[in-house]
Amino acid sequence: MPSLEDELARARALTSTEWTGLDLVERSPAPSPVDVGAIGGFGLALADPPLRASVYVFESWNGGAAAGDWLRDLVDGSQYHAVSAINGALLLFAVSEAPGEAGELALDHLVGKFHGME
Repeated sequence: MPSLEDELARARALTSTEWTGLDLVERSPAPSPVDVGAIGGFGLALADPPLRASVYVFESWNGGAAAGDWLRDLVDGSQYHAVSAINGALLLFAVSEAPGEAGELALDHLVGKFHGME
């Protein structure tokens, strides 16, 4: 597996404003990487529509799948819509805090870009 630094750089490229077109600002990941069994990570926030995300690096390919399912099941519901996506050793966990189409479109767009789709 590539180094933690290489995977974090890849994750930042996949979630960059230049790649996604979303004005994402880096912040602390929530929950922390340790709390989900990851070896590193960072958080992101979007002001409009309100969206927060965390990207985690795991020790193996698909290593974050169970954590992604757990996080999504924990948060997804009537107030928030949560998604998780895997890209190799990376896990994206994102939550839309805006009900309606704008929040859904931002989530879908972020996940698509995270998967490397143009």
